[in-house]
Amino acid sequence: MQEQRLTGRTIARYLAAYAGWLAHCAAGIAICILWQQTLLLLYTRAGWNKYGASAYNNLIVIVLVLGWLALCVGTEAWYRHGIANGTIGRRLLRVTLIEVAAAALAAVGGWLVVALP
Repeated sequence: MQEQRLTGRTIARYLAAYAGWLAHCAAGIAICILWQQTLLLLYTRAGWNKYGASAYNNLIVIVLVLGWLALCVGTEAWYRHGIANGTIGRRLLRVTLIEVAAAALAAVGGWLVVALP
């Protein structure tokens, strides 16, 4: 196993990576809430059974929380390996762009569900 020396630069990279990871996990929760609201709007707009809305909501929440948890675990490992490779900045940027796109899709989708007849 390769031994890495702890320098001030390495510690700063770890701090930046874990701060970014926490920020992305928090943003992921907000994105999950946006998607849950959009999907519930879609359900009510479709006019389906009102008694099925609770089950539908529970299913959405379970799927989104499991996806969020998997992404938090995966990105932590991905960021940790990015520190050793020196690619942590690019990795943080990629996840940021993906989260911005996911939030924009949820917001535009919710707007379309409400705005269209």
